[in-house]
Amino acid sequence: MISAEEIQTRLDVIETDMNRMTAENLRLLSEKESVYVERDSCIALMVQIAIKQGFNAGLVDGNIVVLDLPSGQVSWDFAESEAHLFEMLPAYTKPLEEISIGEKYRRVMNPEIL
Repeated sequence: MISAEEIQTRLDVIETDMNRMTAENLRLLSEKESVYVERDSCIALMVQIAIKQGFNAGLVDGNIVVLDLPSGQVSWDFAESEAHLFEMLPAYTKPLEEISIGEKYRRVMNPEIL
């Protein structure tokens, strides 16, 4: 039979592990948010450069930025907290294509773009 002291020791270990996992979860969530901010900043820069090169880009309701490349349309959603990065864009009026992530990045990485 397990003593009350042993049970308390095990519960203390579990509580310590839970606290450690909670802290790690918060760290990972913060890191994830940071990655999205960085990604959205890169997309905003790419779209601004593309517009200066004569490409069409704009916004669709639901916080989606769309860019027409010679290789096809690409789009990304962004958080409301990042909307200021795209506020200079007009509304995008063409239909939004449904493509896979793999296809999106095939279009973006197409060397014929340059």
